[in-house]
Amino acid sequence: MNRPARRAPKRRHHATGSDESDNSNSEEEWTMPSRGASIHTSDTSSQFDTKSSRGDEGDDTTDTSVSQTLAPPLERTQFDSWESFHSYLNEYSAMTNQSFRVRTNNKVGERNKKIAKMKTSAPLIPNEWIVYNKTLVCTHAGKYKARGKGKRPRQEVRATQCGAQ
Repeated sequence: MNRPARRAPKRRHHATGSDESDNSNSEEEWTMPSRGASIHTSDTSSQFDTKSSRGDEGDDTTDTSVSQTLAPPLERTQFDSWESFHSYLNEYSAMTNQSFRVRTNNKVGERNKKIAKMKTSAPLIPNEWIVYNKTLVCTHAGKYKARGKGKRPRQEVRATQCGAQ
């Protein structure tokens, strides 16, 4: 009895650009067949942690190195006006390659109403300040929320749950 020859299963690689329609999972990670390929992943719980793994295919050992990059702390923490604060923040952002956005603005009028409502001895804030405080977050803050129908997976770019504030 002659049996048909069996073919080895095809290996699909990310670099081939194969457009086969099979029942594969779009979340699956494909490996590069070349030697010395590297994979870089970032720890999304913090803006400053970066992890990288490097290993050659076929080796049983994997050299894993963890590096941590910290941005220098702010040299100034008190400012005479919001303009001087934003000017300093722009310089700091350019120096550290970080980008921040204003998440919340608390107006002085709203804050004074809360102080009056609590009936405490806390002094009221001068109305000429206009804004009482601002919360700034990294542009990568927040959790990614898929809004599509899955036709173009892995389009999440900004929201990586960065905790920098």
